[in-house]
This record gives sequence, C-alpha cells and structure tokens, in this order.
Amino acid sequence: MRKCTHRIVGAARSSAVASSTLGPATGPGWVGSTPRRWKLSGPNRDQCVSTYSISNNGGGSIIVITTTSNSGTAICRIADMNWNQRRCYSAQAGAGSASKKAAASTSSTPRKRATATKKKGVKKEVFSYTDFMANDVKLNPATTPTTTVDANDNDKIGTKLATDSQSADGLADVVASENRGEKPLSLMEQIRVIMDKNPEHVVLTEVGSFYELYYEHATLYGPQLGIRTTTRKVRGTSSNTGGKTQIPMAGFPSSQLDRYLRQLVQDLNVTVAIVDQFERPDILDGSSEMKFDRKVSRIVTPGTLVDESFIDWERNNFLAAVGVPDSALARAGTGLLAPETPIGIAWINLGLGSFYVQTSTLAELATDLARISPAEVVIDKKLQDRATTTDTGLVDGLTGHYTRFEAFPARTQMHQYLTMFDEPSTAQVRFQLEAGAGRDGFAAHERLAVLGVLKYVREHLPETDVKVVLPTRVRPAGLMKIDNRSRAALELTRALRDGGNSSTRGTLLAAVRRTVTESGARLLSEWVTEPLTDISAITARQDVVQAMLSDPGRQRRLEAVLAGLGDPLRILQKLGLGKGGVGARDLLVIAQDLELMQQVRDVILGSLNETDSALNELVEGIDACKTLRMGILSKLNEDILYSAPDQTVYDEGTEVIPIPVAVAEVKPEWVVKPTSSTALKTLHANLEKSIQAQTELIETLRAKYLGFKLELKWSPGLGYHGHLTGKLSDLKDDENLFAQTLTRHKKTLSFRIPEWSRLGEDTEMIRAQIRVEERKVLTRLCKKVFQMKHQIRKNCSIIDQLDVLNSFANLARERNLVRPIITDQQETVIREGRHLAVEAGLARRASSFVANDCELTTDCNVWVITGPNMGGKSTFLRQVALISVLGQMGCYVPADYARLGVVDQIFCRVGAGDDLYRDQSTFMVEMLETTSILRHATPRSLAILDEVGRGTSSRDGLSIAYATLAHLCTVNRCRTLFATHFGLELQHLLETIGQEQSKEQLGDGSQNKFSIGYYCTDIEFFDEEITTTTDQTIDSEEHLAPGKSLTRSFAFSHRLRQGVSSDSHGLRIAVMAGFPEHAVTMAQSAMRQLGPSGVISHIS
Repeated sequence: MRKCTHRIVGAARSSAVASSTLGPATGPGWVGSTPRRWKLSGPNRDQCVSTYSISNNGGGSIIVITTTSNSGTAICRIADMNWNQRRCYSAQAGAGSASKKAAASTSSTPRKRATATKKKGVKKEVFSYTDFMANDVKLNPATTPTTTVDANDNDKIGTKLATDSQSADGLADVVASENRGEKPLSLMEQIRVIMDKNPEHVVLTEVGSFYELYYEHATLYGPQLGIRTTTRKVRGTSSNTGGKTQIPMAGFPSSQLDRYLRQLVQDLNVTVAIVDQFERPDILDGSSEMKFDRKVSRIVTPGTLVDESFIDWERNNFLAAVGVPDSALARAGTGLLAPETPIGIAWINLGLGSFYVQTSTLAELATDLARISPAEVVIDKKLQDRATTTDTGLVDGLTGHYTRFEAFPARTQMHQYLTMFDEPSTAQVRFQLEAGAGRDGFAAHERLAVLGVLKYVREHLPETDVKVVLPTRVRPAGLMKIDNRSRAALELTRALRDGGNSSTRGTLLAAVRRTVTESGARLLSEWVTEPLTDISAITARQDVVQAMLSDPGRQRRLEAVLAGLGDPLRILQKLGLGKGGVGARDLLVIAQDLELMQQVRDVILGSLNETDSALNELVEGIDACKTLRMGILSKLNEDILYSAPDQTVYDEGTEVIPIPVAVAEVKPEWVVKPTSSTALKTLHANLEKSIQAQTELIETLRAKYLGFKLELKWSPGLGYHGHLTGKLSDLKDDENLFAQTLTRHKKTLSFRIPEWSRLGEDTEMIRAQIRVEERKVLTRLCKKVFQMKHQIRKNCSIIDQLDVLNSFANLARERNLVRPIITDQQETVIREGRHLAVEAGLARRASSFVANDCELTTDCNVWVITGPNMGGKSTFLRQVALISVLGQMGCYVPADYARLGVVDQIFCRVGAGDDLYRDQSTFMVEMLETTSILRHATPRSLAILDEVGRGTSSRDGLSIAYATLAHLCTVNRCRTLFATHFGLELQHLLETIGQEQSKEQLGDGSQNKFSIGYYCTDIEFFDEEITTTTDQTIDSEEHLAPGKSLTRSFAFSHRLRQGVSSDSHGLRIAVMAGFPEHAVTMAQSAMRQLGPSGVISHIS
C-alpha cells in the first residue's frame, strides 16, 4: 500500500460545481454550513478525496475533514472554540486503520501563545488572534496539506495544518489535550461531582446510547422504575475486588428517555438533572471515557416540560413565579403580611411560549393560583419560612401546588435577562420592565415575578438559548373569581373522585367539550376556569355562537377545515427555544396550517349576512402570511409529508458517512426542490451527470465480464470497489484485475476500480453538498417563520376562539341549550334549568333529568332548600352555579329560559373533609369556608351553601346555620342558595328573633330584611314494600306516624316546590344503603324516645 498525501487549498467564496462546498455559520453561536470552495491537488487525485461536516460540541464549532483513499480513511478535525487564540495541530493522513483519527484542537487562552506536548508525527503550528482575524491569511505554501477556512460571518478564520512524513502503514497519533497541568476527571468522578452539586435532583447521565443512574440514585430509583440494578467496576482502592470499586448503576436506552422522565417527574414527584455527553475538543482519539465531557444540559421539573411525548397538549402546563416586593416585607417586619399586600404572579408555558403576568393580593393569591392552575410555583427563597409556617396568607395561597423556593434576581440584575426576550427592539422590553406601573410598564411586584420566571428557566435549561415573548398582562377585574375550594366543589375541570388528580369524567369541561383541535381544547379549559364579567365581551361571544347556529352548512365546512389544523405554536416554540429540531416537515406543517387558516377565512367571509358582524370582526384578523406560505411551498417538496424521513435543521451538522450497500441502490429523496437556488440546480445537474457516468461504467464492466454477476459497492473496510460472483478460473488471464484484487474467495472477488472510486467519491461529495445547501435553505426558511411569529400567534388565537365558539354552537344544538340574557342586575332567573354533567350521566343509564326553576332577585335573593337526603338539593345548588359559569363563558345554557345578572365571584360551601396536613378537622374546614364567604361575598356574588353546621352538635349547628343565613341576608346581600336539614327550625328562628335582631342592627325600621324563599324536594310513596339488601321485608312500625312506614316503597321526586320539608327520611336512606335490620330496629326505638325537637321525651 502507498501513502496518500495531498494539499487542500482554500479559495475565494463561491459555489463551485465540481468542488466540495463547505457550509458556513451565520454568526457566533449559530453553527450552520457555509459554502466554501475546496480544490484537491496532489498525486493520485482519484484516490484522495475529502468530505466534511460542521458540528457543535458544546464549546464551539468543529470542522471535520475526512480524507478517503483506497487504502483507508483518516479524519482530521479542526476545532474553533472561542474566536480568540487558536492552537492548531495536524497529523499525516496516511494509510491504515480507518478508526484512527488525526485531529486539531484549540486553546481557550485569549491572545496568548499556546504550547503543547509534541507527539510523534505531529507538527505544531501557533497563530495569534490577529492572524485569524485577517481577511486573507497567507499560509506557507510548502506546508502539506494546508487548509484555509474563510468564514466572514464568524470572523475571519485561518487554520493551517502541517504534517511530518510517515510510513505507509502508520496513521498519525491523536493530538493530546491542552496541557493545563491537571488530570481530567474520569466518568465516575464527573458523575459524582455533578450529583454532589445537584443533591435535590435525580441525575440521569448519557453514556453512549443509554441514560444511566449511578451510586445511590441507581439503588433508590432503579427498582421504582422497574430497571434492573447492577454494578460497574472502576479503578479504586478496594483490596478484595482486585483494586476496583463496584458502583451501583441502572440504565435504559436513550430512546426511552421520555418514558422514564414521566415516571420520575409525574409519578414519583422528583426533579431530574439530565447530563449529556459533549465531545471533548482537546481529545478526539475516541479513547474510552475520556472522549467526552459531561455536564447538565437540562433540569426537568413539572413546570419546565418542553416537548416531551407525555405532555397533554389539551391542557396548559404552566410554570408560575410569585413575587412579593421588598417594600411590603419591610413594612411587615416580623409580623404577618397584610391581606392587601400586592403580589406579582407571572406564568409561562415553555412548550407553547405563552407568557402572562398579573397583580394579585395576598388575600386573592389562592384564588388566582387556582385559576391559573400551574404545574409548578416558584417563590423567592427569602419567603420560605413565611410560606411554610408563619404567614397563613402565603401558606393558604400555595397549598395544593408543587412549590420550589429559589433566589430571585435583584432589580440591578435585570439587564442580564433582557436578551431572553425575542422582541426586535430591546428598548421596548427595557421600557416595559423598568418603567414601573405607569402606562404599560410593570409594577415592581410584577417585574419581580417575571424575573423569577426568567431566572428559573435559564438555570433549568442552561444549554438552550431560550427566547420568550413579552408577557401579556391579565387583569383579574374582568374575570369571575372562583376560589380553589369552589372550583373543586363545582368540578369545573377535575373530578372529585380519586382525589381529582387527573380524571375529567363528570366535569363541566368534559360535558361541554366539542372542540376539534388540541389548541382549541386548551382555550376551552381556560374559558371554563376564567368566566368573563364584561357584558360586551360575553355578548360578542354569544353573537358568534348565534352566527354559527344560523348556518349549519357553513359550520360543517368550518369543522372540516379546523380538523386538519396542527399546533403551530409548538413549532414556533421550538424555534424560540433555539434547540433545533425544526425540520422540513415542521415547515410544511406551518405552510399547510397557514393555507387552512386562509380557507377558514374564506369559508366564513364567503357566507356572511348582516347579523354576523361579530363573526366577521373576529375572522378579519386572520392574515394567512401568503408570502411566507408560498415561499415555503415553492422551496420544499410536499411529498416528504407522506414518505421520506424528516431532514432536520440542528445547530450542529451531521458527518456524511456513506451507506455500506450497493451505491446504485441508494436513492435519497431530497426535501428541498432543486429549483430553490442556483447552487442546488447546478448540484442536482452534476449529480445526474455523475449517476449517468456510473450507469455507463456499469454497462461497460458488465459487457467486459459477461457471465459474471457484477456489482459496484462501498464498504468501510474496502472503500469503493467492484464485486464479481462466478467461476473465477475463467479470469486467470486478466492480470490487471488480479493486481487490483482486495479480497478473494472461492466464487467471489472484490477488486479496485479507479474510475469507480473517483465517480463514487464525486457522487457522495455532491450529495453532501446538496444536503448542506438544503440545510441553508431550511435555516433561511426557519428565520422567516420566526420573523412572522407574532402574526402566526395572532392567527392561532383567532382559530382557537373559532374552534371553541363553534363547539358551543354544536353543544347548543345537541343538548337543547338556550342563549341567556346577560344583565348588570342582581338577578338569576332560570326556567327548567339542568345540570349538564349529571344529565349526561343519567342519559347513559337511560334515565331522565328533572329540571327545576330558580329565581333570585332583589325582592327574594335567598332560597332555603330542604328535603330528604338524595333528594337533589346539592345537584340543584351546583346546577345554578354552573349555569352562571356557562353563561359568563359566552356559552348557551341548559334551560328553557335564563336571565343572568353578572356574578363577580362564586362561593361554594358544599361537602367537606378534614385537612390532616394542616391539623384541621372536618368542622374546622367547614367553618373556614363559611367564614371566607361571609367576609368576601359582595351583593354581586353568588353563594351556595350545603348543610352548614352539620359537623357539630345539632344545637351548635342550628345556631351557626341561623347566624350564617342572617349575615348573608343583612350584610352580604348576595344571591344565595342555602340547603339544610334545619328547615323548620331556621324558619322559626328567622321569623321570630331574626326580625328583631335585623331591626336592631340595621336601625331603619324595615319589617322584613330577610328576603327568603323556602323550597323543598320530597319523596313519592308507592304501594309496594321496599326490602333490605338481605331481601327481608321490613315490618310496619306502629310507632311511626301515618305514611311513615318503612314498608312502603318510594321514589325521589327531585322537583322543587314551595315550602319546608318536615322530614329528611334518613332511616329510609339507611335502609336503601343496606343498613342491618337489627340496627334499623334500634334506630326506630331511639326515634320513639325523641320528641319533635330532637330532645329525649321519655324512656320506656
């Protein structure tokens, strides 16, 4: 074998036809591909051809030039780290093992002459910073080989490699790392250091194609993840293991990362530090563990999920930060914060880029966080003691949320985070963040919350160049308030069953959802939790729903278009996070979605009438970005949406490695149309010529070797070669063939074909150039998409609203809903109202729902509801509240008629359970909820209370129930539904002492300050006897009053009527539940001892 040496000479920038094209970077920090012309000269030009790639290895760009000859392949790497001092090494690329590599590395020491240990076969060249900044670097023409890289966009770089001569069988030694006088850490040492620096996180380390747990993390979490735990032997001092230490480890393939992240973050409630491997720029010899450095690339928490496969894209996944200004803390001193203390809340969805901020107060913190429903809340570390023990306002506000305490940045550090905004003018960002509360600027507490979010995001995605939009201010005054307990009681988005953690069955959200897009489902979830209080905004939504209902044909056409839409916000966020991964498919999806948005506009505007003004106003905001859309479609091949694997634009390039099969079988499908650029058109023409030349060569060789099966192939060990199959003895006279023989077996022969080597290498070079040019086109298109991000986001917002409002129209038609009249009066008037979720559940069991009326006005703003257990009281209470929610969402409501005065806040005291974590009994929880209503309800509020006072003695309970009802009537004066079993007793108290107390307190001589209506449900008796679960008929009880016999069967009427129920029929419900017969008898005996007032009258 002979040595293959050649010279690579840099030339001016051009898109050469027959030479390889290097691709350039577009600026520091963005590693791409720049076209450069490379000419190859030297002996045996057909056997010395180079390919290249550019990659980002965690500290800078690395240009890889692969020199291939018939005798082997060598790789020379040139590392560019920090645009300052460069130190270059090179080695002769001679024949030998293809696995050996020649390399060059850089120095991170600015403007300092670097030195390194010179190894055999390596000549050291040192250049200063100014050398590399020069425009046309003059290199020594005698040096062989020499490479010049002209990258204007990344400063002018000149790099030269020089080699010493070597024997033909040897390959250059790999250059050593920078001589810093310290030994690099081993893999296990690196992992231990990282684990010690991140004690609060589970550390997952990338090792090859696996992610692995080590040390105590492997022992603790391996079994919980269902991964077998084993040990890894490393050098140590243990005498009984032969000088090696066994370290526990457990791992899984990298492709399964999302699966185990879900288990760790969502099931085990731990946070995860992902440690990725980065190729060391100073050691590129592929030797064991020292080939890579490892560092934390991301910390995964519930609020920092980005694009994991287990994300539920039909719900928002918010990260929130809570900011309390220093001035408020200074005023409070060591005491409690005042309820009116201003609180800043900022929240972001990292997977979608949505960013919001608002002002809250300590008193409203729990309500606002319940509305936002963040997956994770971050709060300033200096508030940790207050938020966990001392300050009940913060404790209550954060209860139920996954909370982390982090040090928030000071205002003086604000400038460090301005670059995270993607606004074209940082002046606007600076104004909004620093102008204070005036105009559009943020208040101090809002600014603190925003900075808390930005700092947390930057620290948890350290290897990601995060770009975020300016936060949108949310004004809570325009939204109905529903505190966390009321949301849970009403089951708006989560069911109470099984703790309500994930189930949506039976919720209002599940009952109303008819959306067809994921983004529409997200918006619907927001609307369910954020009903409006602005009548004009509510009416505008109702007008769109009415317009949809007026034209069913248009509705069907609209739904067909909406169903084809993707989720463009997720693609935009990929670009915003700067993490790459946006490919031709994603760009075509953007173009396709923009086309569908135009179709939505056409469908609606093409069939509008005079009554559709609200719909017209909404749709006119759609701009389908025709120029961008046509630009994408004109350059990309739409067929790849259905066939070829995606070609992705990453921040790092991909080394071109030929496929070890017959080259004729390789038919790549290009994602970019050849007409997209002059360079691509020329390259594709050259490729066709090269392929045609290969075809002609194959025909010539097959004619020469008739009777043999001939294939032209490439393999790592043999390079480009011919492969003959047949009777080899017939070729004994072909001396030239046997002189080129590479391998020979009984009936097969592999041999060199110089022309095939040249053609094959040229073809692969052209293909590599096409891929580089395609990446350039994709990168330009990605930038254009990102430039239009605001308009695309606006389009998406309009489309989502259309999807939700169209779903309201479908719901109204399907469930027979009516448009409510929304007023500013203190009234709730409903005729034949229904509970959507309960009605749907009954329909599945072939049962019907009993509708009821409700009329709360200023003349009678309180209803006291009595009746038997299971008589429908609680359902009626929730039903009225949910109709108010639906009406203020802009949705039609389940009733025959509804006139709804705007409700500013809904309060629910329905059901209760103890809170052992905070040492609160069931009754204490009940009293806290009731207290909140009495302190905060306004005349425009709606309060529903179920069985207040039931958690204590009947005497205490009745007194508390009476006081609660009287306070609501005389002080709060809000619309109230009050369900109780103390009906007769309360009526008596209110009509006697209540009136006198009212006159004394109010002092205005009013005769009836209790505007109360009394309504009840009852049971209907039948002739049949009911039986216990043991099928034993209960005998008639003589001691019971007429009509009270437990032997008579009955049904719940569920229909409200005026009056007060005198019996709760508790014993009958006990019998229905299977109460033991002996226990029933004892209960009846006890009842005989009790008088009508519940006091023991006599004992027989």
